[in-house]
Amino acid sequence: MSVILEFSIAASDFELGQVLMGPPGMHLEIERVVPTGNMVLPFVWATGDDHDEFTEKVRANPAVRDVCVLDSVEDSQLYRIEWDKEATRLIDIIVASDATVLEARGNRDWLFRLRFPDQDSLSAFHANVMEHDVPITVERTFTSTKAREHGHKFGLTDEQREALVLAL
Repeated sequence: MSVILEFSIAASDFELGQVLMGPPGMHLEIERVVPTGNMVLPFVWATGDDHDEFTEKVRANPAVRDVCVLDSVEDSQLYRIEWDKEATRLIDIIVASDATVLEARGNRDWLFRLRFPDQDSLSAFHANVMEHDVPITVERTFTSTKAREHGHKFGLTDEQREALVLAL
């Protein structure tokens, strides 16, 4: 049974977050992560007012090989960013755990929603995160079955959340 994990992480605590940290008021969303050989090419939507500052900051970072704007819609731009392999540790851990990124959004703080094919994959992800000292905060975990049964209401009591965090 697949398992969904939601976790938060400060942008300063993972490489991509540091690179993508935009001006205040800029909202970022990773649309898709495409591993290609030894590179990762995520597509990132940036919504806000100061795209020039954001683009120049990303382009100037040594972890970025290339950045280009693919689309502009109102106050949003879709970027394709080619990263240096070293900048993608968290993404590499996600890919190695056979997880699918359902959602990743933020700026200063990020929220990730991942789908794992089973509990073992989730446990492998957690072990890998701990091994590499990536400080995530588990917000909640749930199964697709439970999500459907409860009409997509995934709230946990504090006690349930703590038990799940300890079980990881």
